[in-house]
Amino acid sequence: MAVATLVGRPRPGLAQALGLAAAALLWLIGLAALLLGAWLAPPAPAGLYRAEPGPPPFQWTSNRVVVPIRGRAGPTRVALKLRDIPGADPPIAAVAISTDTGMRAALAVAAPIRTYELWLPAGTTALTLESPVRRLGDARWLGVQLLGLSVEPTGAPLREAALALLAPLLGLPALLGLRQLIRRGYGLPAGLTALGLALRLGGLAAAPPGFARDELVSLVDAWFLARTGRDHLGHWLPIAAFEAYGDWISPLLTYLELPLVLFGMHPLAARLLAAALGALAVPAIYGLARALDLPRAGAAGAALAAACSPWMVYLSRTAKPPALVPLAWALCLWAGLRLVQRGRPRDAAWLAAAAGVALYAYPTMKLAAPLLVGLAAALALGGHGWRRARGWWPAGLLLAGIWLPFALSTLLNSTSGARFAQVGIRAATPAGWALAVWERYRGYFGPAFYYISGDPDPTHGVPGRGAELAATAPLVALGLLALAYACLGGPMNILGSAQGRKDAASDGAAAPRGSAALRLCERVRAGWSARAQHWLVAGALLIAPLPASLTQVNPHTFRAAPVAPMYALLAGYGAAAIWRALARVAAPGWRRGLRALAAGALVAGLAWQSGGWMRELIMVYAPSVPAERFSDGLPEAVARAVGHAPQYDDVWFDTDTISKPYIYLLAAQALPPRQAQRDIVVERAPPQPNRVPQIGRYHFGGLRALPYDLPALEAIVDQFGNPAFVIQVWQHDRRRSLVVRAMVIAGR
Repeated sequence: MAVATLVGRPRPGLAQALGLAAAALLWLIGLAALLLGAWLAPPAPAGLYRAEPGPPPFQWTSNRVVVPIRGRAGPTRVALKLRDIPGADPPIAAVAISTDTGMRAALAVAAPIRTYELWLPAGTTALTLESPVRRLGDARWLGVQLLGLSVEPTGAPLREAALALLAPLLGLPALLGLRQLIRRGYGLPAGLTALGLALRLGGLAAAPPGFARDELVSLVDAWFLARTGRDHLGHWLPIAAFEAYGDWISPLLTYLELPLVLFGMHPLAARLLAAALGALAVPAIYGLARALDLPRAGAAGAALAAACSPWMVYLSRTAKPPALVPLAWALCLWAGLRLVQRGRPRDAAWLAAAAGVALYAYPTMKLAAPLLVGLAAALALGGHGWRRARGWWPAGLLLAGIWLPFALSTLLNSTSGARFAQVGIRAATPAGWALAVWERYRGYFGPAFYYISGDPDPTHGVPGRGAELAATAPLVALGLLALAYACLGGPMNILGSAQGRKDAASDGAAAPRGSAALRLCERVRAGWSARAQHWLVAGALLIAPLPASLTQVNPHTFRAAPVAPMYALLAGYGAAAIWRALARVAAPGWRRGLRALAAGALVAGLAWQSGGWMRELIMVYAPSVPAERFSDGLPEAVARAVGHAPQYDDVWFDTDTISKPYIYLLAAQALPPRQAQRDIVVERAPPQPNRVPQIGRYHFGGLRALPYDLPALEAIVDQFGNPAFVIQVWQHDRRRSLVVRAMVIAGR
């Protein structure tokens, strides 16, 4: 509290000095990073397979390798050390060289190692090597061997210097905004939000690798919706759900992505949106904790746990509907808390708006949000009585109006429950079904999921790592005890109850003075509200894992996403309990020292564990995930196939090795939107997913019976050098077709 007071309202002169010092420091850091990067950072070419030990060590090229060039004012010297292998059949006759400045050449690559030196003119930003590819023993399609690559720019680093000068100017508005936040006492939540955003943005394009089909389908629907008013399957303005692959996904993310697709379809922009919305859960949880009367230390502990949570960070790094759940759930709980505390009509309206929108965020919210609304209304009714509840009817109408499209879709669309029909629990008897639900439900209240095993699905997080950081475990355990103590009516000063006393005082002041019985009733209700707010938290904690527990696969970090903000809030309860307990230390110096020590230990533990998790996510997990998990490299393969398509009769995508390739074709904008909607052929057989066999000249089907040794036109590797996809030429029935398939096929 003392630290927050000191930094909350600094003197104007001190604030300006801090701002100038921060700007200067940022400028120096930016200048050093850019200059050192220009001199020391090696080029990172795309299109190379992973390095092999040799001797000497080398990398195989695919048919197309792009080397980025960071030029300066003078020409750039490029040295390439290449060779073909002796006896290769067929041998590589030549490697074509081209640049974005128009330079073209051909290199005769033979079995002996040769070094080729090129001088590229100033302004060149990319060098491309193209060669035929062939198979030489395994499933990969290979070009030539690259044994060495050096890029040496000459001249003054004018571009880097200009960027270094521009960086602080672009950051100046952020610094001014941060200064204002600090002056108004919001520096702490702003800093924690910035931390959460940094963890969600770092290496975002590479981890998770590629873009999964479930990320693209919402973006594709948004793109079609912005241009035709219909989704990619032709449904006009779907409100309650989008058909997607036949699983009828929640629509909120698609509508949030509409502004992103006005100028094109960029999957990374969708991830940036998800990361930003995920980071906003941090201040929402901070505000929720403060509304619960937790001290600033408790709110900061909750927000810090949310910012660093591997569970919430990973959710926010994928452009899928579950990324919206932590923010939506925190806002629902916050709005429900205000209704329980105050019971005013406008509080009921805020709850109706928050819960009404949250219902459309993710399928599990269809059960969780109504249960939370019912619990909040019941607790508020008990605390404020029917007299005040009569003013809630406009909020009830608002909520009914927002939820009406969902109700109509559920009643009128017989296939809307297709996904749950696939994943829902089945049992021979009601008792067996209840037992199966309980087994899954109680797993979310044990330590294994959070600190040991996590979700085993490699597309839901880092395999073998818990969903949360072990450094928060003591806080959560203590938070559970503190929450139970508060619910049972223990002394509220264990957590801090300034807001509860304020509400009780305002209710008492509003009570008629003529009746002692009525004043006693108001005091009882004020005490009820002080406890009911914690009952709401406890009830939300019990509701959060329930929807996921009704499905077969558990634990499931996506379906149980409402649990993640509850976990962070429990960490805040634990931090508040420790903070209040240390307040009992008589000596002020010791009290401040112990509080600083506790805060430092928490921050150090979270920094160490969160840094380790991020390092594993980016450097170990991302490069090791098989390409087919996130279709890493498939957007590039589809774009190349579309470029070659006019020269062939048709194009075939192998659904035996590529999941839902048609959505990647639509994402590549291969056809005008109205033509794609007209030409798409959809086969529906609910509850099974839809099957799309054709969109115009593009066909989708199992091609395992085709020979794998068809002539290869293009070979695509993922961003980590793993074999990904191949584009081949198939001649049949007097037709020339392109075939797009995964490069490594099981069983070959």
